[in-house]
Amino acid sequence: MSLLRRSLSRAFSTSVATRSNVNKAILIGNVGSDCEVKQISEEKTVTTYSLATSEMRKDKEGTSTHDVSSFEGDAVSKEMQDPGTMTPKDKAMEEGYRQR
Repeated sequence: MSLLRRSLSRAFSTSVATRSNVNKAILIGNVGSDCEVKQISEEKTVTTYSLATSEMRKDKEGTSTHDVSSFEGDAVSKEMQDPGTMTPKDKAMEEGYRQR
């Protein structure tokens, strides 16, 4: 199984927004679908895939599915672009920021 870690140095630029209106999310789960790589410009690509995470509590447990997009330059994106590197059910970790 692969455990992927994405560098946060490029994940968010402070010139776009201040830290006060940004949420940080870390998802650890299993890849739920084959990765799809799209060319969004002459120099940039985006890799999309689904990530299934589990939640366990005393009274219930469940699974959530998240659609993830990794942009060129991210460690996750580079590794997933190699055919056969990441397959459904492989373990992955995704870190990123979401503007509120």
